Amino acid sequence: MQVKDLKGFDFRSICPLSSALDIIGDKWTLLILRDIVFFKKNTFSQFADSDEGIATNILSNRLKMLMDLDLLEKTSHPSNKKTILYQLTQKGEDFIPVMLELIVWSSKHLDDHVAKESKGFAEMYLRDRDTVVDNFRA
Repeated sequence: MQVKDLKGFDFRSICPLSSALDIIGDKWTLLILRDIVFFKKNTFSQFADSDEGIATNILSNRLKMLMDLDLLEKTSHPSNKKTILYQLTQKGEDFIPVMLELIVWSSKHLDDHVAKESKGFAEMYLRDRDTVVDNFRA
C-alpha cells in the first residue's frame, strides 16, 4: 500500500522504519548528509567531488528530495550570490544521532574494513553522545 504524504512523497507503507528507509535507504542520500555533517561540504560541486562518484543527475535528485522533505535548505553564499549553499534544517540536524549510531555499529561489526579513525571516533561518541551530537549541529 503506497501512502502519499510530506509534499507528495511516496511512502511504501505507514511503518515508521519503512518510511524512514524510503527517504534515507539509498547510499547517496546518506552520503550527502554525511558530507554536510562530517566533512562540512555545502555546495553541489563539493558533493559531486566526493570519492564515491555520484552522478550529477542523481545528486540533483537527492538534493531536491532532501529539500522537499525539509531535511535541507539552500541559501546563497554571502560573498557570491551565484553559489548555492546547502545546510541542514532542524529536521536534518535531528538525523545526526542516527548517522553516529550507524558509525558505531559499523565500527563494531565491520572491524576489518572500517578505518581506525572511525573506531576512535565511535568510542568517543559512546562515552559522551550528547556532546558529540551538539558539536555537529550547525
